[in-house]
Amino acid sequence: MKTFIFYFFALGSLTTAAQSTPNVAPTAPAHIIVTEEPIMSTRDIDQKAIYEGGVDKLAAFISENMQHPLDAKGKKQTGTVYVEFILEKDGTTSRQKIVDSSSSPELDAEAIRITKLIHFKTAAMKDGKAVRSKYVMPVEFVD
Repeated sequence: MKTFIFYFFALGSLTTAAQSTPNVAPTAPAHIIVTEEPIMSTRDIDQKAIYEGGVDKLAAFISENMQHPLDAKGKKQTGTVYVEFILEKDGTTSRQKIVDSSSSPELDAEAIRITKLIHFKTAAMKDGKAVRSKYVMPVEFVD
């Protein structure tokens, strides 16, 4: 009987101690390495990404959603901004960056904003599977 009481109190104190420990998120073991899936160039893919409705619809989307910044418009700043981005396997875009600037920070920022809104119907394909791919898109600002 004395043994049972000892175990009962010992287990009770362990349970109490465990309940008072704050919730801490577990961390990944140090030996696990997280890697991203590769990004394919357009020359390495079998099929380019498809925007629903084609290039004309994509151009219309950009035209309808682009907002020529008022400061830049007032200064009559125009030009083409080339934005590089990653087209993800789900059709969204990420990692936008300017590869050729218009020399206007406002136009560059708008070009980045508009490319973040684009969503492709189908991602690029390699060997029948959707893959991440890199694209460069010109965004033109006219008067």
